[in-house]
Amino acid sequence: MLRQVDRHILAAHVPPSWIPDTADLTFFPPSYHQAFHHHDVDEKDLLRDGTDSLHSPGGDFVRRVWASGELRIDLEQYYSDGGWRRNKRTICFETIKDVRLRGKADEEKIIVTIGRTHVSIKNTHAKDWEAVLQKVRDERRWETSAVQNSGLEEQRTLIFMKARADNGELLPPTKYLQPPATAEFQHTLTPTPTLLFRFSALTLNAHALHLDAEYTRQVEGHRNLLVHGPLQLTLILRFVEQHLRSLPGPPQTIRLIHYRNLAPLYVNEKMTLCGSAHGRRDNVIEAWIEGPSGGMAFKAVIHT
Repeated sequence: MLRQVDRHILAAHVPPSWIPDTADLTFFPPSYHQAFHHHDVDEKDLLRDGTDSLHSPGGDFVRRVWASGELRIDLEQYYSDGGWRRNKRTICFETIKDVRLRGKADEEKIIVTIGRTHVSIKNTHAKDWEAVLQKVRDERRWETSAVQNSGLEEQRTLIFMKARADNGELLPPTKYLQPPATAEFQHTLTPTPTLLFRFSALTLNAHALHLDAEYTRQVEGHRNLLVHGPLQLTLILRFVEQHLRSLPGPPQTIRLIHYRNLAPLYVNEKMTLCGSAHGRRDNVIEAWIEGPSGGMAFKAVIHT
């Protein structure tokens, strides 16, 4: 799995220094959590746009986007025997934390906030692993003697929308926002259809927005395939991790990230990862992704 994330997916788009020697890794870098704990949904149960039905409100709300999220890392727990070690068995407990209705008529949106707690089995090599897992599932809670907190808490916010009234017409040109600062470090790449396909496969994400250009244009009104929100998060996390490794002094590690997807980024169009700590208090980095014409499409505040 480690080799799939970096060498088979990201390696063609990032500097070699970003790709660690997986044989030397004891703990997963925080960005690797995207490759685990996906929903086990049969193809026949997917919605029209290829997304799973587990979070969908149903009815007229037939389109979905990944809007924002948060990742909290308890460093003491994460980098411990019960944390995100190689060969450690982990479980994710997911809950719906909040559901809100916004807008009126055709512009109505339902905003769903999801909480995810990642835990690990205390005895990795237990022969009764399946029995332990079933016990945890039956109790439907992670506060049990069989597991412990792995130090990773996540929040995701999804927005569900109605079908577009102007079906078949393209949306107006993207308007990117003003960046929060001047970039102190940056990296530019161009996402390819292969990158999007491989990331979709790794994360079991069949959302047509990232795979079917005809659907993307005819139904969603975008000019091309969209770059995944989770892929943008993965790139930003790796980008900032690499920057932290280059700093002098004691090692720094990401412990908290708040992020928001502000505008679409498209396949085969340049995107630039940017970061700055200028003007912020210690141990805080602002990171963002700029579109091909400049301006901000993704924004994150990262605490180290």
